[in-house]
Amino acid sequence: MEARIQEIKDLFYDDKLQDAYKKLRTLEGELSSDPSSLDLLNSTEEINILRDDLKEADRCLELLADLDSWNPIKETENIAIFSKTSNVDFIIRAEMLLDQPIFPVLSICNEIDLLPSWIQVVKSVETVKTITPFRRLLWYKFNIPWPASNRDMVVNAFGLTIPENNSIMIILRDVSESKFLGTDIPQPDSGDVRVTMKTGILSFMKRSETQTQVSFLSHSDPHVPLVPESLLNWCSKTGIYYFIKSMEDKAMGFKGSIFEERVAANQAFYNKLMSVLNEALGE
Repeated sequence: MEARIQEIKDLFYDDKLQDAYKKLRTLEGELSSDPSSLDLLNSTEEINILRDDLKEADRCLELLADLDSWNPIKETENIAIFSKTSNVDFIIRAEMLLDQPIFPVLSICNEIDLLPSWIQVVKSVETVKTITPFRRLLWYKFNIPWPASNRDMVVNAFGLTIPENNSIMIILRDVSESKFLGTDIPQPDSGDVRVTMKTGILSFMKRSETQTQVSFLSHSDPHVPLVPESLLNWCSKTGIYYFIKSMEDKAMGFKGSIFEERVAANQAFYNKLMSVLNEALGE
């Protein structure tokens, strides 16, 4: 029993989440009439995270497949911004057709310490813990226009390949506990308000050898009594558009950039990333 659990944990830490989940479901079926063994299984933190992660991934795929329930608010030749109405939540989506392969844009998103240099609202991003090569505990801090207070959030960010969709998803899951896999969760700086990230998705779909469909979706609770319409409009029409447009600019200017330098300086990680892309998408 313990060996079977360890096998699932090993796959979890090797970023083979689908394989780990298949073995978990098989083990759950075998233990359905053994309450004490199920209790042991359910008391394993990695097992619970794995269940929640895969459940969230399925929900993310459903959200990405649905465009009919979204309201278009801004559109250019290759970028479209959408929103949903809510009194308390901030629900936004962006779609972009990018004339670049997946690898450059993934490498740009991976260099999180550089995010403040091209995303205006981001004050800083700290890696609280690198759990696996493709899973990190991240602490974001945001500069929010006056009169609102600055915001922050701590998320479990992990990557997942979706070969049947020819895509890779980065999912951001809110961490509300005081610890995550043995790591203390940092508290907000004085005056900052912690955002609850209900759903965060960055999806990269291979459309061709030279073209990538980028999807961004954020459903968060900023913890204000009512999201002002002016702030929603600013974030939707300006903030999110310039975020996705800046991503395009950085990806198109990848060659000779600091991002290409970072790739060359961290070949072990990026060779592993390229191996995953080759296996999942035939890059």
